[in-house]
Amino acid sequence: MISRRLLACLSLLPSLAALAAPPPGEGYRLVFEDNFDTGRVDESFWDYRVGRRGGEDPTAGWIYALNRRENVTVADGHMRIRHAQEKIAGKLENTCGGLISKRRFGYGYYETRLKPFMIATPGTHAAFWQFGVDRQPGLAGQDPTRPARNRVIEIDSAEISSPSWHGTNNIYIHLVPEGSRSILWPHRCFIPVQPDAEGFFVDGYEFRPDGVIFYDNGREVARTGYAQFYAQQEVWLTSLAGTTTAARSPAPATHSFTRNKRSG
Repeated sequence: MISRRLLACLSLLPSLAALAAPPPGEGYRLVFEDNFDTGRVDESFWDYRVGRRGGEDPTAGWIYALNRRENVTVADGHMRIRHAQEKIAGKLENTCGGLISKRRFGYGYYETRLKPFMIATPGTHAAFWQFGVDRQPGLAGQDPTRPARNRVIEIDSAEISSPSWHGTNNIYIHLVPEGSRSILWPHRCFIPVQPDAEGFFVDGYEFRPDGVIFYDNGREVARTGYAQFYAQQEVWLTSLAGTTTAARSPAPATHSFTRNKRSG
């Protein structure tokens, strides 16, 4: 039996939130940092998110998107994920994309500086998250050490869907029998995001043996505790396009850095 502990939304408890502090600098060392300042995607570290999100039925949900590597660019110290509605192979598609780390990470502190592409209606979905990638039989060029099944814990540090400036913090457990649905652990927190004058905010989370602590702009906003599951998994920087129209696109979701720190 899986025991569960409540995901506490500290933004709903101002007195507690005011006392919260970011992870201490002592005891943490920088493991990886990408400031997107080389003018190109570092393909030695990143894979591209490609393929369709939402199946083949465009009526199944608002996130009916085609992820393409061509939609991800690096320039001027920023990684940009372009959203567009364009014809691909003669078919009108909502296109988008993202990056997935080749390397798998475990316990540590993770953060990115993110500017979502925001429109006045539902249709975009920017995310910073950690999730496993399963080994795909017959796929050339993949990490030979990648586990056959490594979709264990999904840590959604930020999910921001237009038109709301609320970030969603989620924990899912995916280690279930084939064909079963993932288990939401135990629910989600909706946290108001405070972007700076340029539209960016710093999103972070600390993955620890006793649970996960979520941070916005260096302030603790939510936490959940559990100790039953652990896996080293990939880091994702992604943005999905759903009902974007030609009049609203192309436009990017933007990251100015991402980094990982580990204790010890």
